[in-house]
Amino acid sequence: MSKANPKKSMHLKSMYQKSMWSMFADCFHILVENLTLFWPFLFLLLIVQLFAAMGQDTDADIFNPVLLAMLLVFWGLLMAFFAGIYHMAYQAVWRKFNPPSDKTKPPSPFENLFLLKEFFPGVGGYFSAFFIGGLIQVLLLLGIKFGSDAVIEAWGGYPAPLLKLQAQVVQQNEFPTFEQMQQVVSRLSPVDINFMQNVSLLMMGLLSAYAVFSFLTMLWPAMVIAYDTSAVNAYFKSVRQFFKTPLLMLSIVFAYILVAVSIIQLFSMVGGFLGGLQGLFLLMANLWFMLLACYLVASVRKSEEPEGQIPEGSSQGGSGSGDKPEKDSTTKTDSDADEKPKSRISYDA
Repeated sequence: MSKANPKKSMHLKSMYQKSMWSMFADCFHILVENLTLFWPFLFLLLIVQLFAAMGQDTDADIFNPVLLAMLLVFWGLLMAFFAGIYHMAYQAVWRKFNPPSDKTKPPSPFENLFLLKEFFPGVGGYFSAFFIGGLIQVLLLLGIKFGSDAVIEAWGGYPAPLLKLQAQVVQQNEFPTFEQMQQVVSRLSPVDINFMQNVSLLMMGLLSAYAVFSFLTMLWPAMVIAYDTSAVNAYFKSVRQFFKTPLLMLSIVFAYILVAVSIIQLFSMVGGFLGGLQGLFLLMANLWFMLLACYLVASVRKSEEPEGQIPEGSSQGGSGSGDKPEKDSTTKTDSDADEKPKSRISYDA
């Protein structure tokens, strides 16, 4: 039976017993030192506005081939964006763990501009894994949608007053007022009210199950980058990591929700120019959450590598069909030990 690696155990113990506030502060410092992470979101905003303008003149029928083509292209661009931005975020975190040996000061803002050069290698190396991983999420949501519709139809369908209100909403393209909702509820029979209660319980159960699944697998994008693995394997790795560090992952999620809700509440009380900054601060919160996920995965990945080495991986990129490549079993000489291991995670300017 193989013995546990004492260095790995000590490193994991030090990482997981580290102050939660210290981890949050580290990720905030990484975000401040790498404001280059904001730049790709500006291009994403332009792409979203472009497709929104194109979609205004397109028939909203889901079976419209033009609309389907636009959605497919937009989905591909969106997954390419997330592959690139996660690659940048993970490298920013990994540089925090492994600063260059010849530098004692933090990198300057000008040096951090070189983080942008890692965007397109991330797209080329991990696009297929992110495309499949995102597709899994979409299929689950579609399964909830069509599954709930099938169950509701089996129960007899929505009551007539609700169908009439739904047609009115579609025709007028506006949400019904509170008075209109009260009028509809007053016309419902006890059987219809019981039916709507069952539908509400069904939807709450399905959405709660999806929320739990999303929480358990929230580390899958960082797992794809860290282990150069497939999306499916990254999902399983994320679930296994939850059972190893459940409190840590719960703390990350609750901290993100607390920050996001606080930003929304704060800026909802002010208007004008300050109110317009809400989107910017929410973007910062999302980047902070992304860095927290990468921070956790990078700490685990670092504990699995010999001290001072960078995780090995394909230097050319790929679909990510496996975990770490097999290492050469031959004995390394002194000159081999000084050689920098090949890795997609590099920080040479």
